[in-house]
Amino acid sequence: MTTKPLAIITGAASGIGYAVAQYLEKTHSLLLIDRAEFGDHIQAETLQFDVGEAVEWQKLTDSINGRPIDFLMLNAGVGFKNSWIDPNGWREMMNTNVFGIINGITTLLPLIENNKATIVITGSNSFYILCPDNAVTNHTDYKRMTWNLHDITEGRSALSRWREETVDDFEQYMKESLAQQQHSMQVGSMQ
Repeated sequence: MTTKPLAIITGAASGIGYAVAQYLEKTHSLLLIDRAEFGDHIQAETLQFDVGEAVEWQKLTDSINGRPIDFLMLNAGVGFKNSWIDPNGWREMMNTNVFGIINGITTLLPLIENNKATIVITGSNSFYILCPDNAVTNHTDYKRMTWNLHDITEGRSALSRWREETVDDFEQYMKESLAQQQHSMQVGSMQ
């Protein structure tokens, strides 16, 4: 029996991290990390710690125990309804959302830099504004982001929409997406 490759996901008890863990459950051995407790719905090794605390990452390196890492997703994130004058809330948010990623990279990069591991880093969408230059529509931006996500799920090279071997596929995808959008708008206006 062959051993499944190792996938490590932070922020995996819920949301996107949990969804990715479910997706990888059949193909990977999972090592999931979160501050929250994990349910029994997924077969995985779990660790409960705060990714913003650098010393906590030793728990992860101990659990890896020399296994090669195939997939790393640094996804842990928190949001607060802070007062601008509450430094503790801001500190906790920055520890998780920024230092959680930095701690993950500094701890795990030495273990994966010679592998062909996939690394995914997620962040809050609150700082991403679609079409800030108004050069394209929101629909075009959404479709571009979807294509980029499919680079990961379909095993294409990163940023494949600009690569010579896939640029024609991307242009066809966008043409079909635009046609779908126009059709939907026409159908909607008839109702």
